[in-house]
Formats: sequence, C-alpha cells, structure tokens
Amino acid sequence: MNTHQPTAQECLSLEQRIATTLCNESVNSAELTTLIREVEAAATAADATATSLRSEALDLVLTPDVGDVHQRIVNAELRRDRLNKTLPKLRAKLGDALHAEDCERWSADFNRIQTRADEAVSVFREYPKHAEAIANMFVMAENVDREISRINGSAPDGVHRRIRPVELQARGLHHFDRYHPSLAAGVALPCWDYSDRKVWPKGHSNSLAAAFAESMGLPYHPGGSWADADVQAQRRKEFEKQKRENAAFHKKAAAQQEARLNREERERFVAQVRKQRG
Repeated sequence: MNTHQPTAQECLSLEQRIATTLCNESVNSAELTTLIREVEAAATAADATATSLRSEALDLVLTPDVGDVHQRIVNAELRRDRLNKTLPKLRAKLGDALHAEDCERWSADFNRIQTRADEAVSVFREYPKHAEAIANMFVMAENVDREISRINGSAPDGVHRRIRPVELQARGLHHFDRYHPSLAAGVALPCWDYSDRKVWPKGHSNSLAAAFAESMGLPYHPGGSWADADVQAQRRKEFEKQKRENAAFHKKAAAQQEARLNREERERFVAQVRKQRG
C-alpha cells in the first residue's frame, strides 16, 4: 500500500512550479535541470496535441462537428508558447545557479589552499634562522678544519695519526667524489633581506681548494726511508693522483659556481622584466 503523501511542491501545476522557481533565489542547478526537462517535454506534448487536433478538425469525416475543437487547439498552442517562452528564463537561471555553485566550490578550494599557503609561509619565514644556523655550522667546521690541517701537517716523523676534516667525519666519508661532493663547497644560502647577497659562502679565499686538499689526507710518511727510489716513486704517484683529483675538483666547483651565477642572473632578469610589465 502506497502511503506517500504528496508535498506542497508536487501538488502545484507545472506553470505554478515555474513561477515559484523563477522567484526562488536559492534554487539549485539540479532542481532547475529537472524542471527544464519537464517544461521541454510538456511544450513538445502541447505542440503535438495542437497539431493532432488541427489535423482532426480539418477532416470532415473524423470531425463532422467542430464544436470546441478550435478552443482546444488554441489552448494547446497557448500552453506550448507559454512554456517555450519560459525556457530561456529557466536556462538563464540555471546558468546563474551553476555559476554560483562553481564559485562556492572554488571558494572552498581557495580557502583550503590559502590555509596551506599560510602554513607554508609560516615555515618559510623561519629561513633566516635556519640559514644562519647552517652558515654558522659551516664556519665552525671551516675553522676547525684549519686546525686539523695544521695538526696533520705538523706531525713528527713516524707519527701516522691523522684527523679527517669535519664534514667527512660527520658524513662518514673518507673523501669527496662526484657522487658525494662537499656540502659546504656546493651550498649557497642567500640573505633574507638582500637575496643578492650570501649568508654562505662568506667569501673566504681558496676555501674550496683547502677543503678538498684536506679531505684527501696526507700520504704515509716513510720515516728514514724517504730517499729510497721506490718510496720516491710512490710519493710522486700519490702526488700526481692528488694533483689530478684536485684539478677535477676545482673544475667541477668552477662549473657549479658559473651555473649558479648564470641562474641567479636569469632570475634577476626575469624579475626585472616582470616588474616592468606589472
């Protein structure tokens, strides 16, 4: 047994629903889409009824007495025309509803992204603190490396203990190579307020060469056998190896520095063009 009770909206005629919908500022796109389909179907049905009635009225055999046929045709055509005239208004209202719903969805997405942006901005504003801490860390390592270089270079004959540079020890490396370049030598940290300046590197002369030379360690000292031909040959071999590796390191460091300078120059140029356009 069907116990469904029709709602007030369902009890209204199609024309009444159209009038109510056109006055409703909060109607949604789904309701409008459904109503437009109903109106299109009703207008098509009314046109079909008017055409059928007119065809029957012109046939003396089917309709010997015209009677109220003319009025029925007029009523069907009038309903068709009234419904068709409301369709542009309903479609315009559908467009407005779709636009409003798009704006609402976009606004919700915008607010979500704005919240994430605020969080990212808050984190990014900590850059000066972190950059200064990293720069201080590199400076400390550089200063200690000087002491390491001094103590390693002043070892007496027969004393073979050596201290590796700070970064190598911290990273668990024995030397730098193409797969494990020096962080201190490769990192550039711009200033927060004047990003064309650097917090690091601080302009220490020949710091890359010193870091690399120290990272290679000192060769084994043979003590009293230093003048032997084999020992001298081995020392020349080690020296040439270090010389090649040092040259390769400098070449790579120079290329990295040139690439960084070119990138920074491009960024400054793009920023200047955008500023002029904007």
